[in-house]
Amino acid sequence: MNKDIKKSIDSIQVPFQKLDAAIEEGLRAGQKQITPKRKKVITLLLSSAATFGLIIGSGFISPTMASVLAKVPILDSIFTSVGDKGLQVAINDENATSLNKTLTSNGVSLTIKDVLYDGSRLAFSFVQDKEEEIYPLHIEVNGKVMNFAENLTGTHLPNGQYAGLIQVHPTEPLPNEFDLSVAIHQIGNTKGDWQFKTHVIKTKNNSINLTTGQTAELDGISYEVKKFESTNSAVSLHILYEGTFDEIFNEHQVLQLHLLDQEGTVIPMINSQGSGDGESMLYEYVFEPLSEEV
Repeated sequence: MNKDIKKSIDSIQVPFQKLDAAIEEGLRAGQKQITPKRKKVITLLLSSAATFGLIIGSGFISPTMASVLAKVPILDSIFTSVGDKGLQVAINDENATSLNKTLTSNGVSLTIKDVLYDGSRLAFSFVQDKEEEIYPLHIEVNGKVMNFAENLTGTHLPNGQYAGLIQVHPTEPLPNEFDLSVAIHQIGNTKGDWQFKTHVIKTKNNSINLTTGQTAELDGISYEVKKFESTNSAVSLHILYEGTFDEIFNEHQVLQLHLLDQEGTVIPMINSQGSGDGESMLYEYVFEPLSEEV
């Protein structure tokens, strides 16, 4: 680490008791069920104070962490009803698209309500007569097939219907404006053809590029902050880890990353995904937006 980063780190007050409790809240946005094991933990704490710095620590999973990892739920967000803070902001943007289009195939209907793209994720909400799994998704942007990771979640409505939200995280950046085509080939046990098309314009998100280029090393794992962008609907953080997948993730250790504000409060993570070339791995993290006080 260089001296400036070290100086900024020393000025950050990290309340570890508060962090332990906050981890449980932050991990509610996690996606995968994880079986707790007695593993070494490599924790990256990224501060979002006026000066940005990385804090690295190592230790063992605490009882609080172990109990949290045993019951990490699927991301729960339905725009303004139970959506995360970023979606609540983005859905009110003038560039969010309201479709209210009902698709029907082989007697099964699906109503697409709203569509938006905030620069880090593409999302659309829907309503079903009853909860049924939707799969697989085929998505094209400007006529080109898009590769992506996705989250699907929802809530039951008082009238018995099911309101859901699909969040799509592209593996490559999307243009600020594009033609979107989505096809669904099965809902529940029914195969069919549910399709919708719409023009999408990225929501106005007041993008701010934060400090990048910070590097450090711990236990032979080197990393560099490649992107750190804050908008009013999300924080996008890209970190390049040097090493093979087995070197970074193995049965003896688990890598964690937490984003903290200047008060030491954990910013909830929305999604994370990674890709590698055999020598390094680039992980892309998406967090809820920072508050105006940060």
